[in-house]
Amino acid sequence: MGKELAQYVRVRVTDLEEINLALFDFDRHNAIYYFVLNSSEEIYLRYGGRDAASAGSYLDLQSFEIALRKGLEEHREFRKQPERPKRKVEEFFAKDIVSLNREILAKNRCVECHLVADYEAVDLEKAGQLFKPRDMYRSPDIRTLGLNLNVPKGLEILEPTGVAKEAGIEPGDVISSLDQTRVLTFADLQYHLDQVDRKAKKLPLAVQRGGETVEVDLTLPNEWWVTDLTHRHWSIEPQLYFESTPLNEAEKARLSLPKEGFASRVNALSLALMFNEAHELKVGDIITAVGGQQSDELTRDVMTHLRLRYQAGAEVELEVLREGKERKLSLKTGQLSFRK
Repeated sequence: MGKELAQYVRVRVTDLEEINLALFDFDRHNAIYYFVLNSSEEIYLRYGGRDAASAGSYLDLQSFEIALRKGLEEHREFRKQPERPKRKVEEFFAKDIVSLNREILAKNRCVECHLVADYEAVDLEKAGQLFKPRDMYRSPDIRTLGLNLNVPKGLEILEPTGVAKEAGIEPGDVISSLDQTRVLTFADLQYHLDQVDRKAKKLPLAVQRGGETVEVDLTLPNEWWVTDLTHRHWSIEPQLYFESTPLNEAEKARLSLPKEGFASRVNALSLALMFNEAHELKVGDIITAVGGQQSDELTRDVMTHLRLRYQAGAEVELEVLREGKERKLSLKTGQLSFRK
């Protein structure tokens, strides 16, 4: 690995103030992220990425060494090509994010990755341009698609499950493209999955199997883009102070609730309720409607509905079944700000 690293010019970025964010685009809640690129600013590949469970779920020395080798292979191919003009890259810097410019740059504070992500989302929300399925639910989990990787071997499938198995993916397949875009590493895969339209129903995937390319279409499950947001600490995410589980179809039918509705049963309350009066929900309560609505085209989970449709700090009326009796309770959502 040392011999491979010696062929690279290695740069560690510790402050994003003067970095072109349009070129170095990634989910900025990752703990570690590498770009392999040439002097023409053409990105060969990315290395890094994470899931909600851990910052290191997809990071190890063997997969890193694979990425280094692939980067060198890409550069050798690049050098075989005739010289061409340096491509123009859109420019977008930290100073172009209004709230970050005001709150961080003006105070001479370090421009950290997670701050770029959060302030950019804050500005989108203020402008009415925030689309939470895309901008808050970043980097959908590939395991939701049944893509379980043998991490030390890069993009090799360990054991397909769910829609990946149904589409014909087999153990040992190596993912080579997603949505018609070539991918070389998990970070490439995750980055390009994050670009997929959240309303998409199908996703083209290509794998290498026995020296041949096999193409399949994954049927995307409902809410394939929903992930655990806990590690992100978004200030745009409404804090709800409870946990719940959606009712199954039989339970909804028994209670005469819409089959496609988001009715959910409260199964835990947050300790933060000790310090505020956010709501009077109890474990076992069934939330049947929010602000008079019983369903949402995007989700069948009341918590996801609240996160998608309401701004942090909003107060909303809940319709609740408690021991068979209907009640109306108020929920005052909270907002995280300690990260700044």
